[in-house]
Amino acid sequence: MIKRFVLCSLLCFAVAGCVPSERPLDVVRHDAAGLLGSAVARPESHPGMPVPDVRGNAQARPSERVVTMAQLPKPARKDPALEAQMRKVASATLDGSVVLRAIIKSSDWAYDRNKLGQIVDRYQTAYIIYQEGGVHRVMEMGFKQPYNGRTYGALTLRGVGLYRAIVSDYR
Repeated sequence: MIKRFVLCSLLCFAVAGCVPSERPLDVVRHDAAGLLGSAVARPESHPGMPVPDVRGNAQARPSERVVTMAQLPKPARKDPALEAQMRKVASATLDGSVVLRAIIKSSDWAYDRNKLGQIVDRYQTAYIIYQEGGVHRVMEMGFKQPYNGRTYGALTLRGVGLYRAIVSDYR
């Protein structure tokens, strides 16, 4: 297998007139962070290595970035009742974590419709700030409410987004 690779590489270099690089081959990681690229950014200082939390009490996962509260988006709308429901659903999802805050991303609901154009449910996305093992983290989560034709049901989890980070200065 290696001989075939070397032979094919040399043939490619000879045909294309290329000169082999002086640096060793880069290691390609086939994980979610590597496939998603900038959607899940790694710290530039040490790619693929854990980065110490600024408080020094934990380490970031390789696919997480460290952000400040100022870097998080401002809430698109204030709805204390909806935020409380989002925190309740998120705390049931994040076992062992304390959910501290929900930042609603959109000013209005988005709607899922069936083939006839009737509303099936409505959904919102929020950034959920939670504490896990002494570290404050933020995660994007989607929430939905099913529609029965007259009223909306209880808020449930729609899905978990790709955005995850450590919040370094949560107060």
